[in-house]
Amino acid sequence: MCAVCHGPSGEGYKADNAPSLTNPTFLESATDEQLAHAIAHGRPGTSMAPYGKAQGGPLDTPEVQRLVAWIRSHGATPIARPGQRRIYSNT
Repeated sequence: MCAVCHGPSGEGYKADNAPSLTNPTFLESATDEQLAHAIAHGRPGTSMAPYGKAQGGPLDTPEVQRLVAWIRSHGATPIARPGQRRIYSNT
C-alpha cells in the first residue's frame, strides 16, 4: 500500500509529493508516535489517507506498529525536542 506513493524502498515522491520515509532528516524529526498517527489517521490536507481500521482502513494497531518499525529500520532515530508532545498511544 505504501509503495504506490512512497516507492518500493520508501524513497518517496512517487505520487502527490509523498515524502521519503528513509531520509535521515525525516527520521530524526518524526517520532514513532507521529508516524503511527499519520499511518492510522492520515494527514489532513494531503493525499495521505487513514489506514487504521478505526478510520475505515485495513490496518490494525499491531500492523501500524510493524510499519513504524520498518520505517524506523532505515536509519536515524528521532531527536528529542523540547515541548514535543505525544499524539499517539497504543495503550
